[in-house]
Amino acid sequence: MCVSMAKADFKGTRICLNDTNVPGLGQVHVLMYQNTAVSFAGPNAMLLHIPTQDIGQENFVDTSRFPHILDDMVDAHTPRNRGALRSAPKSVGSVQVFDVGMYTVVLAKSASDIPAALNRVPEAKRPMLNPALFDFYENAYPDFAVALCCFNSRFMSQAEPIMLWYPANCTENYRLPGIDCHTGGVPTLGVPVDVDHWLFLASDNMRGGKQVRYRERGMIPMDVLRLLPEQVYGAELHGRMPNGDFGIQEPKMLEYWGITRLAPPVRIV
Repeated sequence: MCVSMAKADFKGTRICLNDTNVPGLGQVHVLMYQNTAVSFAGPNAMLLHIPTQDIGQENFVDTSRFPHILDDMVDAHTPRNRGALRSAPKSVGSVQVFDVGMYTVVLAKSASDIPAALNRVPEAKRPMLNPALFDFYENAYPDFAVALCCFNSRFMSQAEPIMLWYPANCTENYRLPGIDCHTGGVPTLGVPVDVDHWLFLASDNMRGGKQVRYRERGMIPMDVLRLLPEQVYGAELHGRMPNGDFGIQEPKMLEYWGITRLAPPVRIV
């Protein structure tokens, strides 16, 4: 489940949000997102909206040396018997273009700024332009940063997780990106869509959850380990749900299926 720039098929989405206090960073939300691309080829991209504009290249973590962190969270709920934080980037205007793992990321404070930066993406990963899709994000999420995560599916099956952190936003419940559209077109919110993924939520203040044993722990730098939860609540979702983001009031609500679908903060007219 995601929004893609060209026709695609994705399955097995895993999303984790960790609300944690990190020395030197303060209270942050750590987002991890992963899925599997199926039966398509060529340049494409996923769009992720992030509820902050205080974010840059240094907020993204290369997980290529520990790609199973979300698999380990699944294993914590269904037991079976080196990236690092980056230094401050050199930005060009309000848009940054950088590589992290298998992705080339175009990160913008305004979705409308992304098209002009696509020529900075390697041609092998550069998706086709759809102005209407960027207009949708500009109108629906005006105060959100938008990350266009470009890849070439000829070299992709299950990609390593996209991992990033940003200052915690306490003005609303936990929001996990969940809008779905695999055609390259504009998502239709509220209509039923197929759901096939795991949601995970963690917080320093929660009690309970399942302990996560990271199989690649020895490959994970200490500054990245501080961003990862030691225990999580998880829920596996299948079937059909209205198209939109996922909202959860507090970590333990995930255990009790307290999951809602959230519309964008600005009504589309």
